[in-house]
Parts: sequence; structure tokens; C-alpha cells
Amino acid sequence: MWKKIISGMVLGTCLMALVAGCGTSDQTSADKVLRVAIQPSATWAPLWYMKDKGSLEKALESKGIKVQWTEFDAGPSLNESFAAGQQDIGIGGDVPTITPLAAGQKNKIIAQGGKGDKIQAIIVGNDSGITDPKQLKSKKIGITVGSSAHHMLYSILEKNGMSLNDVQIVNLTAGDAETALLQKQVDAVAFWEPNVTFLLDKKAGKFLVDQTGCPNGGGPIFVTEKYVTDNQEVVKIFLQEYAKAAKYIKTHQEEVAPGLAAHYHCTPEQMVKILDEYEYPVKITEEDIAGLEATAQFMKTIGIIKKDINIKDYIDSSIANSL
Repeated sequence: MWKKIISGMVLGTCLMALVAGCGTSDQTSADKVLRVAIQPSATWAPLWYMKDKGSLEKALESKGIKVQWTEFDAGPSLNESFAAGQQDIGIGGDVPTITPLAAGQKNKIIAQGGKGDKIQAIIVGNDSGITDPKQLKSKKIGITVGSSAHHMLYSILEKNGMSLNDVQIVNLTAGDAETALLQKQVDAVAFWEPNVTFLLDKKAGKFLVDQTGCPNGGGPIFVTEKYVTDNQEVVKIFLQEYAKAAKYIKTHQEEVAPGLAAHYHCTPEQMVKILDEYEYPVKITEEDIAGLEATAQFMKTIGIIKKDINIKDYIDSSIANSL
């Protein structure tokens, strides 16, 4: 059943993306406006800090380039906007980043925006009696189908001698996780920060396991192939500012926490805790590439994509790794 759900969701998204791609871009001069697509995830906290401080605008001002920020709730709508030619640089989890590549979008992964072993976890119900991942067999597990947490669950089950066929998948949004646990609609949920912190702080469930030891593609930063080809210097400035912001928020966590917390609807104290779990490396490593390759294989296995893709064909780490 869950394979049918995935196929329907992905086919719809891909078709919309490809149809949208037939449209024309609103941008007539790529060197005048840099269009940045963002999402409310701590994986890219440096980007939100840049937006709040206006640091990217200042860095590009002398070149006569303005910055247009567009906020999206999740990857699918962000991907559709890219397909319509409305964005230049964006961010996404490993699964949402690969989905449009397999559908034919011409994007390049240019940096590692954020990653960490503890930023995704499986939370079990307080009365579930589950204390070991092996006990997940035959249990109902709530996830957002096709998300990076779906991949994490797949990897954890595999490490423990099981597959997705050994559990009952319940398709949930992050906002429904607390209710599903407390009302015992599921035995466990698999999600990402800040939802992990929210669930544990509200005592909606208990921590079981995080993604330590699992393939980890992190949160890539990507750009349209045309934009990075035509605007190498602008992309370099963007990544330089991202790296500066990343360093600052990691070394001044208590100072930046109140401002960032407002974007994630959490307390400053929770924000500090969440920032502790993240790395914002910018540079792309072989480990990152291996993580993305594992993600692509997972996506093919469960039917999100229909063909093999060579991740290295979509990576341009030359700018990020030169910083």
C-alpha cells in the first residue's frame, strides 16, 4: 500500500514540476536579482540568519544585485517553483533534492548546508514498551512518506535485519506526530528537528535511536545549472556569506537563539540545544556524496524514482571546496 502512496505522490509532484518547467522565467536579467528559496528548518539556520541581518544584500550591493527571498513550507512546493524558473538557489533534504534531478530538472548541488547524526530520530510511544530498534517489527510507525526520515527508518531497519515490509507505515505530517503518539494511533514516529525536540520536551514519547551510523546526505544547497554557469562570482559570494553566518551562529549560540527561534516556533533554550546538534560545513565531502548515493538507491528501491542516477553528475563542489 505504501508503495502506491509514494508512487502517486511523486508522480503528481514530478508531473507538476515538468509541466511548470514549460513556463518562462519572470527573471530577465540574472545579474540583477538573486532569487533564494528557503524552508523553516534548522538544517539551514545560517541562511535564516543571513536573511534577518541582510548580510547577503550588503555583500552584493556593490555589484548592483538585489536579493529576493521566497519561503516555502516544504520541498515539493520549492521544487515546483524551481521547475517554473522562479528560483536560482535553494535548499532541501537529501530526498527532496534528488527527486527533481531524477525528473529532469537541471540543478547542481553546490554545498553542504547542514547535517548531524542527532537531527533525526525515532521516538516511541510512552507506553509502547519498545526499547530496542529490533522491537519495531510489525509496529505502526508514523513518517512523512518520501522524506529524509523515511530513509533514516529504512536504514535503521536494515541495520537490524529488517526491511520496510516488516513494519506498518502510517503517512503523517510532523504536525500530526504528537497527537498520533499520545492517542496511540502509532507505536513510533520518525522525524527531524525541531520536531524531535518538541516531542521529547512535551513528553509525547521517548527517544529510541537517532541516525548515527546511517548514510547521511545532509541538507544540500543547490542552484540551477544555468545560474551557476553564468554567475560564478555571485554564487561564491553567497557561499562565503553562508560560511561566515555558519561560523557565527555556532560560536554565538545564545546571542542568535532568540532571533532564530522565532522562525522555528521554539524557545531560545530549545534553539541552543538544536544548534548544538548541527554542523554547517559548506564543503562537500566524499562522505556526503556517498550519503546522497545511498539516498538515491533507497529512492529507487521504494519507487520514488524509476531509474538509477549518477549523483556525481549533479555535484559541483568547486566553489564551496575552495573556500
